[in-house]
Amino acid sequence: MLEMQGLIRFFDTGFILKMFFLVLLFSLFPVAEIFILIKASEYFNIYLLTSMIMVLSFLGFLIGYAHVHSTIKHIKRDINEGIFPEKKFFALAGKFAAAALLIVPGIGSFIAGLIILLPGINIKTGKLLKGGNRQKMKEVYEYLKLYDF
Repeated sequence: MLEMQGLIRFFDTGFILKMFFLVLLFSLFPVAEIFILIKASEYFNIYLLTSMIMVLSFLGFLIGYAHVHSTIKHIKRDINEGIFPEKKFFALAGKFAAAALLIVPGIGSFIAGLIILLPGINIKTGKLLKGGNRQKMKEVYEYLKLYDF
């Protein structure tokens, strides 16, 4: 359910500007991909390139799922032991972003996803995405402690 504070943020022009810049940043990936495909098509058959990109997307799906699944498993283990896994929550958010980039067809997005999967970078990416809201993560931690994994 959407919170009232979350809805009110959409009336803040500064927040809207940040969101539009984020969309603009992500729009650079398709432009770069088109440029790479045009240049690569001078050397390779377009059908070969298309199949390579689809294989990379499927490989990205497998890599992304493996990383997210592993992190969730570690978070569950920590919760069962009574440890608050703050860094692992951030890493999970970063790995979700990396998995999304790995699945999106294209060489540039695949490379960006692999870079975000690097240790430390996924935590920083997760902090950037989550905004470092420790209180919300504490609530999620308390909520997950109630469930038997």
